[in-house]
Amino acid sequence: MFANSIGEYNLQNPSEAIFQDLNYNSSIDFDYVEDNLAGYIDIKKGLGKKLSTGVGLRAENFNLDRKSTVTSQNRTNYFNFFPAANAIYRFNPDMNFIATYSRKISIPSYNQFDPNNSGYYDSYSSEAGNIFLKPNFYDNVEVKFTVFDYLQLSANYSHSQTINLFELSAQPGSLQTIQTFKTYNNVNVLTYFFSIPVPFGIFKEGLNFFNNAIDIDKINFVYLYTERTKTSVSDLTYLAPNKAMWNHGLYSQFILPFEIRMNIDYYFGTKGTYQIWNYTRPRSALEIVFTKEFLNKKLRTTLSFEDIFNTNQATLQTNYSNVNLNHYSKNDTRVVWFKIAYSFGQYDKSSAGLDIDKGGQTPDLKDGLK
Repeated sequence: MFANSIGEYNLQNPSEAIFQDLNYNSSIDFDYVEDNLAGYIDIKKGLGKKLSTGVGLRAENFNLDRKSTVTSQNRTNYFNFFPAANAIYRFNPDMNFIATYSRKISIPSYNQFDPNNSGYYDSYSSEAGNIFLKPNFYDNVEVKFTVFDYLQLSANYSHSQTINLFELSAQPGSLQTIQTFKTYNNVNVLTYFFSIPVPFGIFKEGLNFFNNAIDIDKINFVYLYTERTKTSVSDLTYLAPNKAMWNHGLYSQFILPFEIRMNIDYYFGTKGTYQIWNYTRPRSALEIVFTKEFLNKKLRTTLSFEDIFNTNQATLQTNYSNVNLNHYSKNDTRVVWFKIAYSFGQYDKSSAGLDIDKGGQTPDLKDGLK
């Protein structure tokens, strides 16, 4: 990928003539080149009826070349191996224990590099990319126990050598802030997750409820989940104690008269620290959706009420170089939707006279017709 960005500026000039005279007193010419060559191999093996394993290895060569007229050229090459492994143990058809490990790379997006990424400047604020950002290498380990693919108990640990995040900085004694991106080192994230479905039918039938065929669209249930996430960044001085964040939620379904399906989705997030941001107020949202199908399920109508109490907001604080930031954002997320969808059905291959199973078409067409 090759990209070139040229920005021309008249900075710190209060004259209105700059809007008529398109002669600029400074410019930034930014060239960006990246190329990537990768290959991988994976092997899967079943060990008996209960245990399945898999291992893989990805080799990747990645080149980055960033050059700007206001900074030195930054050329880097990364060649790495990325292993992955997983194992699944099936206690029975409905109960599984899963363990996975993977090592990956995450490249900063182009707009995080580009010094001309917004073009907005005034006496109090400016924006610029950072061509010295590093890619992130991270290791991820997860263990998970599931029942019926719905009840789940899992733990996830992720270690990142680096991570690139938004930064707001200012020079000493200056009133102008600079919005850019910064590389933070040694980031660790530990997450615990638990979820459980509660079909209301078990209160009447007990565990015998699961012996019957279940159509998820025709039963009443509530799905409860909770998640705890603790993040630590080694080279960050926290404004407040680094507390874990909790997210609790429920998703429920009720079958109303006239086969109207009502779904309720609610979440609540506590105060706490996420990456470099300290959330000082809880967050929550409630959504209710009504769905009715007609004409043998070909016509579907939906009426939804999103964020009914208009409580989805973000109140947070963090500290940057010479800047302590208190931030509040609130969009009007209370929305009412009415949607109509009609399905014309699936394409019938036989009506076109194509004998797909006997190789009458190319592989691409065969796949597309499926």
